[in-house]
Amino acid sequence: MNIKIICVGSLKENYLQAACAEYIKRLKKYCSISIIELNEAKLADNASPAQIQQAVSAESSMLLNALNSKDYVIALDVGGVQLSSNEFAQVFSEQMNSGKSSF
Repeated sequence: MNIKIICVGSLKENYLQAACAEYIKRLKKYCSISIIELNEAKLADNASPAQIQQAVSAESSMLLNALNSKDYVIALDVGGVQLSSNEFAQVFSEQMNSGKSSF
């Protein structure tokens, strides 16, 4: 199974980088995993709603361009539905059983 994590921005805190590296080390035993960090759109502190929308649109385009048409996409969002570890694993299992190998 191939897992591709695509994110806007990068981890800046050392403790988060260390935690991420540890999880990747553990996962590499079971799958191929890569992380693609896209540049954040630049915004001024006093950006207008139109400028914010333009930045979101630019970042959205970059995310879509990083995807393959056969990728199964799971979008993570603080406002989204929270899954337990078992539920999240079930999503992966279902996709693998249906023949998907790229996330």
